Amino acid sequence: MAIDTEDEIRADFLAEAGDLVERLGEQLMQLEQNPEDRELLNAVFRGFHTIKGGAGFLALTPMVTLCHVAEDIFNALRSGALAIVPSLMDAVLEALELLQTMLRATGARKPLPEVPEALLQRLHLAARASDVGAPAVLAAPALTPTASAHVAAVPNTNTISDDEFEALLDQYQGAAPAAVAAPSATEAEPETVVDAAPSTARAPTKQPGEHAAVPSQNTPEQVTRVDTAVLDDLMNLVGELVLTRNRLLTLCTRGSQEPHARMIGELDHITRGLQVMVMRARMQPIRRVFARFPRLARDIARGLGKQVEVELAGEETGLDKNLVEALADPLLHMVRNSVDHGIEAPEVRRAAGKPATGHLRLAAQQTGDHILITVSDDGAGIDPERLRRKAIEKGLLDATDTSRMSASECLQLVFLPGLSTREQVSDLSGRGVGMDVVKSSITALGGTVQIESRIGAGTQILIRVPLTLAIMPALMVEVGPRTVAMPLTAVLDVLVLDPTRQRRLDRWDVLLYGDAMLRLIDLHRWMETAAIDPARRHVVVASVGAERYGFVLSAVHGRQEVVVKPFGALLRGLPGLSGATITGDGRVALILDLAGIVDVVLGRAGD
Repeated sequence: MAIDTEDEIRADFLAEAGDLVERLGEQLMQLEQNPEDRELLNAVFRGFHTIKGGAGFLALTPMVTLCHVAEDIFNALRSGALAIVPSLMDAVLEALELLQTMLRATGARKPLPEVPEALLQRLHLAARASDVGAPAVLAAPALTPTASAHVAAVPNTNTISDDEFEALLDQYQGAAPAAVAAPSATEAEPETVVDAAPSTARAPTKQPGEHAAVPSQNTPEQVTRVDTAVLDDLMNLVGELVLTRNRLLTLCTRGSQEPHARMIGELDHITRGLQVMVMRARMQPIRRVFARFPRLARDIARGLGKQVEVELAGEETGLDKNLVEALADPLLHMVRNSVDHGIEAPEVRRAAGKPATGHLRLAAQQTGDHILITVSDDGAGIDPERLRRKAIEKGLLDATDTSRMSASECLQLVFLPGLSTREQVSDLSGRGVGMDVVKSSITALGGTVQIESRIGAGTQILIRVPLTLAIMPALMVEVGPRTVAMPLTAVLDVLVLDPTRQRRLDRWDVLLYGDAMLRLIDLHRWMETAAIDPARRHVVVASVGAERYGFVLSAVHGRQEVVVKPFGALLRGLPGLSGATITGDGRVALILDLAGIVDVVLGRAGD
């Protein structure tokens, strides 16, 4: 029982401390931009203070030492003894990074790394460099036994006010780092009792602009932590239920028994509700990804001698937890490229009539059944003609192919493997890798990515991904005798193919569609099967990247929500296919990857 309790306390601490560290990263970036914000200063101080308390309870001495130094610095900042300067923020951010490393080691039950003496010296040197003349005390007096008991008892009452509780935290700071010792059963660090005691004894963390509040003993718990493995298993069961529902709906359409039809309709309604609720349980705010980029942009900009401000919008937009994790690397590439390639040096921006500080914006919003993520900057923009020339110089395309490309098509060349406009190789770019990895990663998620840019005005990258990877809306179609699924998010239109409007242009079959020529891709040829009725075929118009293509097929059945089943190791990575699903009549249907099909066809056209 004691081991189980310790494991639970450790798990609770890691969950809470992880959230606090993530929030501290955001708050520190905001604080550097708004150094006079008292609420932010208090919030950062309380964050380190709370982590220190939990770490002391678990005898994580190096973590206590690190948090104590950071806490003292922010206490001095709150008193006006220190001022926020870049060197101080560099040191604190390095300390926060080490704190994250310590939390990972704690989760893996590995020994914590000691706080490097060099980092402690940097923190103290940075503090001295920012000293504004007021007396800064970085080693607060230890608590007396009487004070310790008083602080420990206060949170367990409902009579203390917010201001009184804050005053107690300010008045009683723990022992100096050198004197910190692991708590024993009979002698615990006083602040540990305040912050790490289970449930009602733990002091809540305040957000900027909020007031601290001691929870009432009668307040019901509003949040329950659930193991992600449980959510995954639950989602798999819901997926099987959806497949069964689809099968019953198919059987229902073939019969006319009213009672059965009514019962199946009720099952359909319940299944949809359960599906929505489980998806909501798996949702996480994209803020978990966005939060790391203000610091990343700051560090890259400082290394390049640039100035960048980062704006985040739509941070609470929710999407499947697996997507949140999978989007981290692609977005990292895009943020890095925006700061390195896009945003100009301050003197260049001033000469162009721009503010010296560049602006980088990450935004997310839900549009229908997918998420739109935008990464935009106000930098130099991308010259499509330069991309065209680079593609020819590197032998990636020939002059004939590129001569027919529009400016929009040329911009998409940035996703070609091996293409870089950087003249010199640096630690950040110039090796011809990065944006092709972005496209591959987004495509693997069932999404699309495209670039819009104006020379001198900036660049915008648009990413569309589904809300979840487990269940997706699809258009069920027939290609010869085979039933396949097309992601509905990419579908724009469906029409019957009129052979009189079909033409041959260069190496493409095209169709007059509105005022433009629509390039056709015959899925019968791609799947090496014959059309059921060559005289009557359909065209599904879909968006792939910045372009539209017409996919020729035999018949269209309609919309259906399908459960995505990934391929095994033997079939994984097949071009043009992203998985499989089970149809209502029990057959296996392949799920098409339209971007992959286009890549294959473009490769053939270039042969």
